Amino acid sequence: MLSLKIGDQHTAVRVKAIETLSMMCPSTFAESFPDAALAVRKALRDESRFVREMAATALATVSPSGDPDTIADLVRAASDHEPIVRVAAITSLGMLAKVNDEYVIKAIVSRVHMAEDETAEVLEAVHTAVSVLQDNTGKRRQAIKEEDKDKKQEHQGHESHASQLDEEYRKISILGRQERKQQATLVSKIKEADKVCMQICSHTNVHPNVSSLPSPILSLQLASSLISCVHTSPGGNVFKGL
Repeated sequence: MLSLKIGDQHTAVRVKAIETLSMMCPSTFAESFPDAALAVRKALRDESRFVREMAATALATVSPSGDPDTIADLVRAASDHEPIVRVAAITSLGMLAKVNDEYVIKAIVSRVHMAEDETAEVLEAVHTAVSVLQDNTGKRRQAIKEEDKDKKQEHQGHESHASQLDEEYRKISILGRQERKQQATLVSKIKEADKVCMQICSHTNVHPNVSSLPSPILSLQLASSLISCVHTSPGGNVFKGL
């Protein structure tokens, strides 16, 4: 289902689908779900830079380490015309390529030769990726993985908090609608009470001034009793005995 959503017509849906797929398919299970990596790799050719960026980032998670097809696609993405895509691709290459992979290192370092035209973010990504690929101990790569894991957990925590806020807002909205409905009912009863009071005055030829009228609450209580009589009286006319 998520793989199908990666081809959705809406950019935001495609981005979210790739992000969700990367969370549901960690690298430890990547070999068991080859279709996931294939779908994300196709997204590297998406028309939206945001989709391509998310795809390049997600491949570090959904693709098996050292997969030659993924490496080749990320190397091409490292020359994308959008800086944010180049940063994501170079960063993922640092996480996926084998240590001391000369092909990948040369492809990454080639960005340095364009330093005059390259952005600071891309050059920083190059420096980090090369330092990871030249670290035979693997400690550098592990540290970055732990940092990324913490960031994802923090992001999920923010999303959970946002969901709680949405739920609270929904409950408040429901209460607000209920209160407005009750207020509308009360207003309707007051109007009906006023109408009944005016009918009483007209049948008894009493025309009280404003100061002699009962309070709205008393009018409402009186009218409610009268209205109840009207509704329950067989003749349907409370004024028969007046």
